[in-house]
Amino acid sequence: APRASTRPPPRNPECVSGNHDAANKMTRSLRLPENVTMFSTKAPESARIDDLDVAIHGQGFATAAVLDDLSLAYPVGDSGCMNIGMLHTCGSGGGSDGIHERYAPCTIEGLRSKQYDYWALGHVHHRQSLESDPLIEFPGNIQGRHARETGAKGCLLVTVGESRVITTAFRPLDVIRWETAHVDLTEATVIDELWENVSRELKKLLQAAEGRSLAIRVELTGTTALHRELLAHRKRWTNEIRSIAIDIGGGELWIEKLKLKTADESLRSSGPAVPDGAIAELMGLFERLKSKPDELAALNFDLNDVARKLPGELESLVKPNDPEWIDMVLTESESVLFDRLLGRSSG
Repeated sequence: APRASTRPPPRNPECVSGNHDAANKMTRSLRLPENVTMFSTKAPESARIDDLDVAIHGQGFATAAVLDDLSLAYPVGDSGCMNIGMLHTCGSGGGSDGIHERYAPCTIEGLRSKQYDYWALGHVHHRQSLESDPLIEFPGNIQGRHARETGAKGCLLVTVGESRVITTAFRPLDVIRWETAHVDLTEATVIDELWENVSRELKKLLQAAEGRSLAIRVELTGTTALHRELLAHRKRWTNEIRSIAIDIGGGELWIEKLKLKTADESLRSSGPAVPDGAIAELMGLFERLKSKPDELAALNFDLNDVARKLPGELESLVKPNDPEWIDMVLTESESVLFDRLLGRSSG
């Protein structure tokens, strides 16, 4: 393994490049401020802050997709210093969240073998602590980018006290926060109860945001008598919920999407009897197709053919290989159909 070089810079902030920096022509050409030290992408480097007895070790990405464990070449920590390792990595779990690419994977045992006091890791956007001895932390990103990056985002303030006792404190830095409002409609029987439950969750999230604007995905759950009506008129209820958000947030709440995860109360064993005859057969057909979407082909129904017949700008909306999307379409189609057949449509 290449030997780590050592250089004695002034008390500069150190940083390492990751997959986005390496892939982006603009960031590669940017001139960093004079007080910032960028570690090499060719081999690990060590920067010492002598008056504090601190050594910082790191290596950046030379290309966008680094698949090797870069930490293997990092030097063993200096026993006379407080040692800090900086590494852009997916960790040991392929990103630890199932979302991020498996770049520069490492192991807890491998990081521990370097005898550092603290590892500051990048790449995974979700804040998480991997180990307490030594302290190994993903501080996460400083701003959520989309609905899957919910909750407070910011930085981790690491304080080193006497005898190198390390404490951490999270500092939120996000300007707009993504959240999911989980609204349980199990006990709801009328639409007014939907509004009450949604309003309560939105107010709770707004209060916890500490003055920040919120982008919220509303998820309705539970086995409820409102299930079919919700699915049959999704657009109407989405607009109603957005109106509630405006009233509550005064412009600080934005509803990104309404997601329906409710179940039909009529399918409960103790619920109303399912009608006999053709209606029952249709219900059975929908349930079978939702559990085995491949059977659509047996009915000579080709979703790829449907996509090809749509205008170009709409073709991408059809996702024939996505089981979740197929289930959603079947569920909504079932609801609209039975609402009309059974005369329960509310307009």
